[in-house]
Amino acid sequence: MDLQYSIPENAEVISSIGVSLAMVRDVIERVIPNPTEQDIAAMKKEAIDACIDSGASADTVEVHIEIDNQSGKVTAIATGSTEVKTTDLLKECTEKEARELAATDFGSGAHDIECTCRTDHFYVFTAKKADKTPLRIIDKKGFIRVQCSNARAVCVPAGKYKEAVETMWDEMAIYKSETILRPDYYLCIGPRVCDYSAVDLNQNELLMNLDIQERDPNEKIIVVGDCNDIF
Repeated sequence: MDLQYSIPENAEVISSIGVSLAMVRDVIERVIPNPTEQDIAAMKKEAIDACIDSGASADTVEVHIEIDNQSGKVTAIATGSTEVKTTDLLKECTEKEARELAATDFGSGAHDIECTCRTDHFYVFTAKKADKTPLRIIDKKGFIRVQCSNARAVCVPAGKYKEAVETMWDEMAIYKSETILRPDYYLCIGPRVCDYSAVDLNQNELLMNLDIQERDPNEKIIVVGDCNDIF
């Protein structure tokens, strides 16, 4: 099938290693019609506490919030690494090494590969492939954190993220016969990659604000818009 593959070192015991490095995950669900920022902040704190109680290292916990407008259900999904996984697994990945990882992952047919954005924790690479712009977010340890088939990224001060988000909301909209498809978002905030896929712009910005409000307004963050198309 001409697929790329590799056999990792110590493959015969890889299952046991995987179990020892497993992520800790906790889910909190509530039915809250028209949730406020305070409601979501309280759920987020509850999910973080539950994840830490289950064995996750506090500084690795990330929370993803999902809001179902039809049922009024709000879900907070917290994931974190156990202490054994937080040890340094690799030396810091250089931009050249990250570019090679991205090029390999883009596969054949990709060209014009460039580092669109970078921070102290992430590289973002884009390429051209057919009529799309695939994108990869790679952290400084050399792990591909996000793969997008057609996306756009900008680096902005944390205090001005809304302008970038709203621009992408309008410019990346895909108009179908019966609906309008809006982009999903990823924000690289410090060492975290946060994803947002609410169908409402105000809800997206509410969730983003919860993650950004404690950051320095001048800190550089990366905003990625991922075209949400359905074929």
